[in-house]
Amino acid sequence: MLRSLIYYWRVNLALTAAVAVTGAVITGGLIVGDSVRTSLSRLVVDRLGRVDAALIAGRFVDKSLALRLNKAPSFEEHSITATPGIFLPGSATRPVGGRRASRVRIYGVEDSFGDLFEQSLKLGRAEGHIFPGAVINASLGSELGARVGDQVLFHLMGVSDIDRESLLGERDSSSVVRTIRAVIRQVVEDEGLGQFEIQPSQATGFNAYLPLREVQRTLEQEGKVNLVLFSGSDRLGSELLRRTLSQALTAADYGLRIRRGTGYLSIESSSFVLRPFQVEALSRVANRLKLQSQPVLTYLANSLATKNGTVSYSTVTAVDI
Repeated sequence: MLRSLIYYWRVNLALTAAVAVTGAVITGGLIVGDSVRTSLSRLVVDRLGRVDAALIAGRFVDKSLALRLNKAPSFEEHSITATPGIFLPGSATRPVGGRRASRVRIYGVEDSFGDLFEQSLKLGRAEGHIFPGAVINASLGSELGARVGDQVLFHLMGVSDIDRESLLGERDSSSVVRTIRAVIRQVVEDEGLGQFEIQPSQATGFNAYLPLREVQRTLEQEGKVNLVLFSGSDRLGSELLRRTLSQALTAADYGLRIRRGTGYLSIESSSFVLRPFQVEALSRVANRLKLQSQPVLTYLANSLATKNGTVSYSTVTAVDI
């Protein structure tokens, strides 16, 4: 054995060196991979602050939903807080110089939003200004060349319960794009609150925070929000959180209008058309209560024509016979 090792010492030395190099590469790769994983985890946690769950509504709901949740026994027992807000993608323009930034994450928030990051927000009107205050992150400030005291135009996509592609949807630019002129009150670093994002990524983005009431007024959605952030909900568990949320939601939160008539009850959608899952759910409830139900679809017709003449813009109703 010893003779063999000595005789083939060159081959054995090369083999030993190859094994050592391979082991070093694998060990280094594991260390680097673990380091990257830890760094990404810290980045995500830093960007979310104390937020551990979020409700992102496909439509605007009443702001009182957050109040109802905060008063829920399970929330009070586990010290969970629900913070309402508005999130919409948009763009920003600096009137002086015309510099523009696209893909801006625009949030309508209240002062309490800063508590989620243990940071204060200056959203009030600056002395001597008639325009609302705004907080932006350093990346957006650099892109626009904007500093504290400068005016910036924030452009948001208008919202509507009715699909714009439908016949009754709004299509003109004045209805689709809404603009808020604000004065920069604060520029925050690109970390924590400055990079808050519901769906975190590694890329550095543009963030802007505006007063919630100003965003609601501009969008004509007074008292409405499309975002509720939760802090401390991990103590409750995802299943109990969903159950508490479902109990707090009302028919209005789902966009349903209930009208009572003589001998009947009409349930309509603020989105003009009920979604399939809503129709199925309502049918199940009617069957459970042993009530007769009738789906109805009413739509606008461009015209109705017969040999005797034409009637423009009439409604057509379809029912099961």
